[in-house]
Amino acid sequence: MLEQAILEAEKAQPLRFGPQKSELKSKNDSRIHPETAEAWFQAELANGALFARGDRLRRSSPELRLGPKQEALRARLLAELETRGLSGPTQKEFLEGFPGEPDASELLQLLLADETVLRLPSDILGLGTSIEALRAPLIAYFETHDDMTVANLKDVAGVSRKQGVPILEHLDRLGWTARRGDVRVRGSRLLPTPPSDSPAE
Repeated sequence: MLEQAILEAEKAQPLRFGPQKSELKSKNDSRIHPETAEAWFQAELANGALFARGDRLRRSSPELRLGPKQEALRARLLAELETRGLSGPTQKEFLEGFPGEPDASELLQLLLADETVLRLPSDILGLGTSIEALRAPLIAYFETHDDMTVANLKDVAGVSRKQGVPILEHLDRLGWTARRGDVRVRGSRLLPTPPSDSPAE
């Protein structure tokens, strides 16, 4: 029963990895006790017959395969976000840039699920690689400064205050910065890159 429900969900929503585990439990709780369903999920996952991505489950294959048109649209979505850099749009603004593309919203959800795209506070979107590229400049900044303001981030990253505030909030979550009143200090996870060992002479 659960296997059929998963496969039917995959067919009905081909651009989603699969149905949510919690949804499967709630829809079938009159016929299958949630604990029994959970035990089946875990057994199938352990046997390699079921695949998970977060709370979503998939039966037919471990990866979601996109068609050529969907791959092309995915590339367009990523290219658009790359041009925005750290000055990303909100999700609503971003999707408005792809009128007549009904798959754009579902593809964006896939990109968010695998963290290729990140959703920052205030619903701002950005590429994971764009955030990662901030690590080195932040390390360099904190080597000569004790704290950082929004204005300082604007200088380091070239973003407006509108984007700077949610970016700093995201950096707080990553542990790269830590809020102290109105400023940020170096977070516990933003460590200087250790020097490489010199080759023995």
